[in-house]
Amino acid sequence: MKKSRRGIRTARRAVRRRYVMVSLLALLVISATVSSLVMPAVTQSQSLQCGMEAHTHSRLCYTQAEPELICEPAVHQHTEACMGPDGTPVCGYSDLLLHTHDSFCINCTLPEVTEHQHTETCYDENGDLVCEKPELQEHRHTEDCYNAEGELICGKVELLRHQHTADCYQSREPELTCGIPEHVHTEACMEPQPETAETAEMTESTAEAVAGEGAEAVEKAEETEKVEEAEEAEETEKAEEAEAVEKPEKTEEAEGTAGTLTEAPEAPEAPETQEAGTDAEPDAETEAAAPASEAVEKPEKPEKAEEAEETEEAEEAEEAEEAEETEKAEAVEKTEEAEDAEETLKEEAAEDNQDSYTQHTLPTKD
Repeated sequence: MKKSRRGIRTARRAVRRRYVMVSLLALLVISATVSSLVMPAVTQSQSLQCGMEAHTHSRLCYTQAEPELICEPAVHQHTEACMGPDGTPVCGYSDLLLHTHDSFCINCTLPEVTEHQHTETCYDENGDLVCEKPELQEHRHTEDCYNAEGELICGKVELLRHQHTADCYQSREPELTCGIPEHVHTEACMEPQPETAETAEMTESTAEAVAGEGAEAVEKAEETEKVEEAEEAEETEKAEEAEAVEKPEKTEEAEGTAGTLTEAPEAPEAPETQEAGTDAEPDAETEAAAPASEAVEKPEKPEKAEEAEETEEAEEAEEAEEAEETEKAEAVEKTEEAEDAEETLKEEAAEDNQDSYTQHTLPTKD
């Protein structure tokens, strides 16, 4: 019983200490929050002396540069050796490239040239060519286009095609176009300004409030511990007094038992003497004297026994109170569990009713 009480007291002390620690931590957090809220107000009230704007570059500060065209398609360039007597090219190669503009043409420098084959619409009624477009057809010379002497015999002009792809371009890094230098204000950018009376008063009041609440919490915890220690010491003294009362009673009972054991063997010796009558009289007197002495000593026992009984009754009352509280808590838990079970049953019954209603009311599909 004593161990259980000490365990309960130890647990209560631990809970109170935790409460004090949590309270102190909460006060520290509050003080830090107040100070952090006060600092921006002080900073905004100060004027800047750096003369710069606070700015950090973002993607809006950059402009994506167009990619650079890096392809160089091979194009034939006519020379005097390519021309015939009439001034027309006879080399068999075209100085053009077939090309059609598309989404890949960014800053494209190639002219758009498409294939063309003369048809009936390109001639008039007299058979004269009226089409202004040159006849162009994609062709690449192969070995079959040359004879053994290396002369061109296919009768076609080599005309190649080129269309731009992603490989024709090289990406460029984005260009910074905002024109504002990056800058972050620091304490060096602020003009020195004395602390205002309002800010100082707020800081001092916050510190005093935190310190006062912390000291009050610590004092309450110390007072509670002192009261508990005093109660524990008082109960310990009562228990020691009860033990001290019980010990003498046990000692006296042991002495009385020992006396009866030692006096019992002396009874048979009386018949051995001739003067039995005279010897029996002193024994009777001693036996009468012994109860008288015990009667004198016994009145002290009831007072000590009463104190022990009171202590036991107090302990039993405490145990009864604890048991009653435990029973009440269990009864409350059982009641809550019964209510939860009843609500669950009601919900399940409602769901079953809804399902059965749905099954009976909804039409079935054939």
